[in-house]
Amino acid sequence: MEKWPIAKCLLQFLGDSSSLAHLANMKTNDSKGIWPAELVQYKEIIDANPNYSSYTEEEKILLADRIMNSTYADLTNNWAFQWVFLNNPEILIMFLADILEEDIVSISYLPNQGLAATVNDKQASLDVICHTTDGRQFIVEMQHNRKSDFRNRIFFYGASAIHRQVKAGDTKYDYDSVRIIAIQNFITSHGVVPRDKILFRYEFREAETQELYGTQMRLYMLELPRMKKAGAELNKLEEWCYMFRNFPNFVGIPNEINPRFHKLMDVARINNMNDEERKSYFSSSIDDNEREDIAKANFDYGKEEGRAEGIAEGEAAKAKAIAKKLLAMGLSVEQVAEGTGLSVEEVKALG
Repeated sequence: MEKWPIAKCLLQFLGDSSSLAHLANMKTNDSKGIWPAELVQYKEIIDANPNYSSYTEEEKILLADRIMNSTYADLTNNWAFQWVFLNNPEILIMFLADILEEDIVSISYLPNQGLAATVNDKQASLDVICHTTDGRQFIVEMQHNRKSDFRNRIFFYGASAIHRQVKAGDTKYDYDSVRIIAIQNFITSHGVVPRDKILFRYEFREAETQELYGTQMRLYMLELPRMKKAGAELNKLEEWCYMFRNFPNFVGIPNEINPRFHKLMDVARINNMNDEERKSYFSSSIDDNEREDIAKANFDYGKEEGRAEGIAEGEAAKAKAIAKKLLAMGLSVEQVAEGTGLSVEEVKALG
C-alpha cells in the first residue's frame, strides 16, 4: 500500500497554525508507513537547525518527507552506515574483503563501538579487527571523511589507532597493522589518473627503489562520485559504489543488482528502524554542517584536475613536436619513441 502523502497534507495545512497539532493525532492507513506525528517532529528538528534558516516552510517539509519516505537508508550517512554494519558483520566482511582484497574469515568489533556518538560526531569511526585465513589479524578503521582537511585527519586517525595499542612502559613496539578506509562522497585531485579509477591505495615505500617500508599503515580512499558506470557488468568495487550512490533512490530491488547484495537491501530498510533509531537517522541526515567543505573540495578538485590535464596535454604536444624533428633528422621510430617517451604507435602516427 502506498505511504500516506504527509508532505502534501502538511503543505495544505500550512496556513492554519493549529493544523500541525491536529495532524499529530492522525494516523496513516499503512501500518508500516510514517505517522504524521513523526513528520511534524522532523519538521521541528529542521526548524531548530540553523543550517536551514533560509529554507521556506515548503522546502523544510519536502526535505523531511524525502528523507523519511525513502525505502532504504542512505549509506553515505555515517549513522546509517554504522547502523547497518554494526548489526550485520557478515555484510561488513564482504565489504572489507572487496576493498582490501583479503580473505577475511571473521571480524571482532573494537570496544566503544556504538551508534550514540555518531549523531553528534560526524567523524565517529567504525573500528574492527579482521582475522584472515592464514592467521593474520589487522585493524580496520572506516571513516566518512567530508572535511576539507580530511587527508590530515586520515593520518591522525591511523596514527591514533597504532598509538592506542602501545601502552606506557612497553619496551617493544608490537602492534597490529592498521588499514584506514575513507568512504568519500566527493572527489579529490590526484593529478592525471584513469577516469575509471575509484579506489586509491597508499602505503609507505622508498621513493626511488619503491621498496616497501612496511605494512604498519595503509590508506584506502573510495571516491564514490568517480563511479560513472551503471548496469549489470560491474566489478566488485564498482558494485559497492553503485550501491552507496543509489541506495536511497531504490524503491525495490532493481534487476541489475547482484544477488549478493540482497541481504544488505533487506536489512537496510528504514522501516526496520525503531522510533529512536528513525529520529537519530533523521537528525544525522540533516546535520549538514560540512556542505561548504564538500563544495570547496569538489571545486578545488575541478580546478586542479583541469590544471593537471592542461599540463599533461602541453607536455604531450611538446613531445610530439620534438618527435617530428627527430624523424626528419632520420632517426628510427624506435629511437624517437625512446627519446621522447611516446609510444611506438604514437610516433608512427606522426609520420
